[in-house]
Amino acid sequence: MDLVTLEQRLSAAIAPHDLLCHPFYEAWSKGELTERDLRGYAAQYAHQVRALPALLGAALARCENRDSRTALQRNVDEETGKDGVAHAELWSRFAEALGDARDEAPLGETTEAIDALRALADGGDVDALAALWCYETQTANVSRTKREGLAQFYAMTDERSVSFFALHESLDVHHAGELLAAVSRATNGDDALVSRACERAADAARAQWRFLDGVERRRQLAA
Repeated sequence: MDLVTLEQRLSAAIAPHDLLCHPFYEAWSKGELTERDLRGYAAQYAHQVRALPALLGAALARCENRDSRTALQRNVDEETGKDGVAHAELWSRFAEALGDARDEAPLGETTEAIDALRALADGGDVDALAALWCYETQTANVSRTKREGLAQFYAMTDERSVSFFALHESLDVHHAGELLAAVSRATNGDDALVSRACERAADAARAQWRFLDGVERRRQLAA
């Protein structure tokens, strides 16, 4: 199966949980979030940022293809700042710009989302790679929209504050492309395995959506 067809099938699988259609991100794009909403989001998403290297590492441990392992290791190195700034530090800069960089315990939905992603990463290589493809492609898709919303509605334009979003709107397109190729190698044209990959990508999309359910629930309670 060619990469275009594979991407089309995976994209169709995650479309029902396109994060840009979640009420929380829709509110972000409309400038309807308060600074308290953004601070709460920053504190919760920090848990996901810190969890990602371990998810990538779990996939790496289960992946046998050399090219796929190389791509995953490069992703881990970039996340942890081996050749630059760790992405968790970039996220901390965003939190600091909001005036409150304190840690807070994860909401139930945050924990559920991370646990679901961890279970996928701990599965076979098809499960892990498809889930991570979903994670990276969704992050790439929403990063630009979030950065633009911060500039338009919250006057946050300095490079330090939005560096996480600016980086991921381009870098994660590359990561998603590498993971798509890895999924292709793992499925090797087997339609049953492609269907499984689509199911696991959809599971990952639901997990990311579940995370947003938590911050949206808190936003509504505070309204």
